Order: sequence, then C-alpha cells, then structure tokens
Amino acid sequence: MEKSMKLKKYLFLNWKLSLFTILIVPIFSIINVIILWLTTTLLKDITGNSASDINSLIIKIAVFAGFSIISLLFLIVQQKCYLLIIFRGHYHLRRDIYAQIAKAHPRYIKNADKEQILNTLENDCHTIAQMLILPAAFLSGFLEVAGILILYSFLSWELLLIFLGVTVVKIVKDLFIYSFYSPFTKKDSEIKNTIISKVNRFLSVYNLIIFSNKKEYFVNKFITKITPVYNSYNKNLNNKTVVSYIANLLDLVIEVSVFIGAFFLYRSGKIGIELLILSIVHFATLAMRLSFTVQVFGGYFQLISLWNKVKKFLSTFKVPNNLSFKKFEKIELKNINLSFDDKKVFENFNLTINKGDKVLLLGKSGCGKSTLAKLMLNLYDNFEGDILVNDTKVEKNDSLSSLFNYCSVESKNTLNVNLSENQSRSKELQELFNVNFINDQIEENKNYSTGEQQRINLLNSFYVDKEIMILDESLSNLDKKNRDEIMNKLFKLDKTIIMISHHIEKDDYSMFTKVVDFNKK
Repeated sequence: MEKSMKLKKYLFLNWKLSLFTILIVPIFSIINVIILWLTTTLLKDITGNSASDINSLIIKIAVFAGFSIISLLFLIVQQKCYLLIIFRGHYHLRRDIYAQIAKAHPRYIKNADKEQILNTLENDCHTIAQMLILPAAFLSGFLEVAGILILYSFLSWELLLIFLGVTVVKIVKDLFIYSFYSPFTKKDSEIKNTIISKVNRFLSVYNLIIFSNKKEYFVNKFITKITPVYNSYNKNLNNKTVVSYIANLLDLVIEVSVFIGAFFLYRSGKIGIELLILSIVHFATLAMRLSFTVQVFGGYFQLISLWNKVKKFLSTFKVPNNLSFKKFEKIELKNINLSFDDKKVFENFNLTINKGDKVLLLGKSGCGKSTLAKLMLNLYDNFEGDILVNDTKVEKNDSLSSLFNYCSVESKNTLNVNLSENQSRSKELQELFNVNFINDQIEENKNYSTGEQQRINLLNSFYVDKEIMILDESLSNLDKKNRDEIMNKLFKLDKTIIMISHHIEKDDYSMFTKVVDFNKK
C-alpha cells in the first residue's frame, strides 16, 4: 500500500468538515444534558415539589420546547456531517484503491479474484467509510455520559453512586457480550461475501447454460453448493440472536436494580418523586450512551482489522518496472517452454516480430494463440525462455504496457474514454473503425448490434496510441465489408499489428508479412 494511503488521511480527509463536526458534537451533547435537567425541573414542578407559579411553569415549558427544537436541528446538522464524512471517505477510498490496483503489473490484475476486488472496492470501503465517524461518535457518547454524571452530582450524589456502581457492572457486561458478539458479526460479513461471490459466479455463466439440456443439473448443483452456506448463515444468525437475548435480559436486571436503589432513596426522603420516576429514564439514557461509547471504542479495533485486511489484499498487487523505449525495433521470443496442468502449450518456441510487421496468429480455438499474445505482454511468470525487446531481456517484473494495445473479443462495450478530450485522436479512430453511430458517449438504453459493440471495443482499446496493436478475434463479429475496410485501413498504418483469428480466408494471407499457423505445430 502506498505511503499516501494511510488511515489517518481518511479520518481527517477534509479538515474543515472534521473541525466543524468536532465543534458540533460537544454543543449537541451539552444541549441534551440541559434537556435532561429541564425534564427533571419540570417534573418537580408538576408533581408539586416546587413552589413555582403557573407563569414560571409556562416559561420553563417554553424553554424546554426551545432546547428540544435546537437539539433536533443540531441532530440534523450532525447527521448530515456524518453522511458527508462517510460519502467522501468511500469515494476517496475507492478512487485510491482503484488507482493503486491500476498501477500494478497487468499479470497481477489478470490473476486477481474479481469478486474480491469488487468486495474490497464496495463492501470493505463502505464499512471503513462508515467507521470514519468513530472519533466524533466516541466524543459525542463520552460527553453525554460525563454530562449526565455531572448533572446527578448536583441532583443527588446518592443516586449518582448507584449509577456509577451499576455503570461499572454494565461496562463489564458490555465488554463480555461484545467478546461473544463480535466474532459472530465478523463471520456474518464473511458468509455474506461468500454468498455474493457464489451467486455472481453462477449468474456470470447462467447465460451459457440456460438453453442447454443440463440446465436443471447445473441449477441443482448450485443449490447443493449454496445451501450449506445459507445453513451456516442461519446458524450464525441464531447464535447472534441468543447473545442479544442474554444481553437484553442482563440490561433488564440492571435497570430493575437501579429502580430498587432509587426507591429506597425515595422512601428514606433523600430524593423526590421526580427523580424516582426519572431514574430509570435517565439511567436508560446513560446506559444507551455508555453502551454506544463502548461499541464505538470496540469498533476502532474492528476498523484497524479491516484496514489491515485491505492493506494485505493490496500488497498482492506488485508495482511493475515499466519499460519504455525511445524507438521500438523488434520483440523476440526465444526457446519458450510453457505448460498448464502438465499440458505443454509451447516447447522451444521461437518468434521474432519486427517493427511494422503485420502478423497473423492462426489456429483453432484453444491452440495457444491468445496465450502467445499474453506471453508477449509478459502476463505469465511460469515459462522458461526469454522475451527480448530491442535485444533487452524482459524480466518477470517488467511491464510492456507502454508498447502494447490489446483488444479481445471478450471486451465489454463500455466507452471508458471521453472522446471530447482528444478530438483529433477520436476522429481518427472513429474513421479507422467505422464508428459513426456514437458521439461522446454510449447511449445506455440503446441496443447496439454485436458488430457495433465490437467496433466500440476497438475504439476504446486503441484510444491511447502505442507501437503494437494486438487484435484477439476483435473483428470476428463484423460483416465482411466492415472487416475488410478496417483491415485495409489498419495495415496502412505505420504500426506493428498482431491479429489473432481462426477464420481469416486464405486469400487474405498475403496481406500479412508473417503467418504463424498453430494448426501445424
């Protein structure tokens, strides 16, 4: 993880917003404590334990209502600040993580678990962003707890002692419950991610099996695999529920003990009826804020754990040594040996491609054409032999991204570039690939034909001008007229072009300076 990606950066991403939130929190907490005091005073007047007249009572009610409205307004402002912190934190986290992944060697991006990347960018980042309000939330809870304790030091020190004694018991109870509850929460998140991953994988291949005669077999197999995961989720949920019931029961015992203590103080004449009535309400408020503060404190350790998880995941994306060449002359593959699962793909394979060559990699599906292209991109590290560019050996951690543009038939018809930024380049590519049906962006609700989608892919993939253009079945869905026009235009460019195909007609072989026929390997 880059030095710029430190947790402290996101905790105080916008210092003005953070400072404003920190200033809002104590004011809001003080107002809430004042409202508790006003509640006690009003109840004392209403129950007849005060000599206040009706006018004084009306004034106190008006003051109480005013503070309640102010408290509501501050609550709205505070929640808005929290939402802004979460939103901005999530946005910057996603942006920085995506940027770091994009800087990695293409090999690591190719081999990465796409579901894990998505989970990190969305779920983990969102959870971390929600926890960015922990400092302000902890301050809010701490100040309200302190305020209630200070208030009762003036109202009744005897009742305060009961509050303090029971508070210690509640803290111990909350920590005890949290130690049991936290693992279930963590497991709950892990199971949900597993479910999302399995469902995504099934949906990604569902279009391939929906019309097959084995559809029911694959669906039943998926159900068989996903059922134990849901059973585990339900079991974990039941365990969480049991812990919650125990926690609620203990809270009830604690609140009853407070009322019993307050009742004895009332019977002995040390507190009035108003404090007896409000002792449960005020202690419930104290207990809720205290419990919240303890949870926030515990959430800090969860935040650190989640941050370390993200750091560990990002550490798998190694930053490459980006090779650059003033002038490309040739690329060579020497004595290449490559196997997958004990199946040899290349054995002592040699190939030289010079600048300006137009190379056709020909052969049936699965013969190694795309593998060879990816090998030239240095996307494999399990091969023997050498890759050389301009007689310079390419090491395993070297990236050749500055040399190659790669377009595959599997590319999505998403326009990742803004055509208005470089209008001359955009116009050049639109003419090159016959893309005359879009302006600056794709129309979301428009159904493009497969040929139009493929031409969008070509424009998108070759927007950045590079020396070598690899077209991996990138013209396979075009009609003959468009395919011939685009090939003729491509071959007039002063570029090195590597075309992968299994359907090029023999009459077109003469267009290429070199044909590598994998059917004859």
